[in-house]
Amino acid sequence: MLVISAPQSSQHFDPPRLVGTPPLVQAVGLSKRYGAIEAVTGVDVEAYPGEVLGIVGESGSGKSTVLRLLNLEEMPDSGAYRLDIPNLSGKNLYALDRFARREVQILNIGVVYQNPHLGLRMRFTSSGNVAERLLLTGERTFATLRQAARDSLALSEFPLNRMDDPPRVLSGGMQQRVQLAKALALKPALLLLDEPTTGLDV
Repeated sequence: MLVISAPQSSQHFDPPRLVGTPPLVQAVGLSKRYGAIEAVTGVDVEAYPGEVLGIVGESGSGKSTVLRLLNLEEMPDSGAYRLDIPNLSGKNLYALDRFARREVQILNIGVVYQNPHLGLRMRFTSSGNVAERLLLTGERTFATLRQAARDSLALSEFPLNRMDDPPRVLSGGMQQRVQLAKALALKPALLLLDEPTTGLDV
């Protein structure tokens, strides 16, 4: 079971927020079971634009399950999830049909998995992995796709002389950089990171 609680301290610092700004992410009462295993129970998540929220717990405590639920990869047994994005503000994303959920996932959520094999096509080029994300928006011009992929890879400090190498020949840390570039390519409203710095230097 995953429990998220505030640290016990005499000082409490809230991140700066604009007055009246609604939360970007609101998830309430998320619960998920796998057979007899209770992965997460009654998890609430709230995050504001520009805010960084960390979930800390030991292995097997449900952190990755929460991220999969927030990435709409899985449906909860119970709970509601809202993103404050155009045309969907106030709507429970779990109540949408699977095509609408997929569109929200593609256009508004970026994800970096702990295991790069879950987020990358290992035999595509690194730039092709990033461009694939852009293709989903309908862009078909090769030069535009390549330049956008290059720009996104540069943001993750990926060595651009290797952008045509497939991830399968790269180190684990470089694979993570490709994942980061892919996740950032569409400038998502929400970025989900599952131990994204595994294998990376400072």
